[in-house]
Amino acid sequence: MRDITFIQNYLTNLDDELLEEHVFWIDWCEDNADIVHYSEKLLHTGKLTYERVVNNERGVDLYIIYGDKKSLVVMETDDSCDPTIIALNEILQPDYEIRMWMESIGSDTLGFIFLTPDEWSALEQQFGLENVKEYFMSITADTKIFRLTYDDVEQLL
Repeated sequence: MRDITFIQNYLTNLDDELLEEHVFWIDWCEDNADIVHYSEKLLHTGKLTYERVVNNERGVDLYIIYGDKKSLVVMETDDSCDPTIIALNEILQPDYEIRMWMESIGSDTLGFIFLTPDEWSALEQQFGLENVKEYFMSITADTKIFRLTYDDVEQLL
């Protein structure tokens, strides 16, 4: 397991500065391929990349490639980064799990943390599942990330 003291210190002290340098920041208008590229720069897997394929019906399709897995990112009409982040989280598993840092909610740039499932599990055992979930939201196929409405944000906070 990697050194995750930065996140343990954050959960103990709730000091944003302890965590900010380890957060992966994504702007609401980030290029979807760049999200994959920056993720690889952060993780150094040597096997995470993307491919753009011209599709006459939809324009340009984005595929995320991780090792021998390949996933089509199905873009929504609102052109948000949500489908890319969701697909990236799915393809990286079981090696990594991406969670959204809840302190960044309400901004146009959101923070994400990449840890292994074992690292997330260790944090949940040490600090409690509900405490970890309060600060780091799991991402599922139905998660709204950049498509959150004002009411959604109020409910999460």
